[in-house]
Amino acid sequence: MTATLSEMDENTTVVIVGAGVAGLTLGIFLLHSGIDCVIVEKRSR
Repeated sequence: MTATLSEMDENTTVVIVGAGVAGLTLGIFLLHSGIDCVIVEKRSR
């Protein structure tokens, strides 16, 4: 069973593993959609 955006809890936070181009792009997309996210990276840049 997969939840849609309308079914998600209002306090949902997405964790993105990897701060490469794809991870940062996804983070921007989620924030613009009103979804909180945290991006974690193995190494500091």
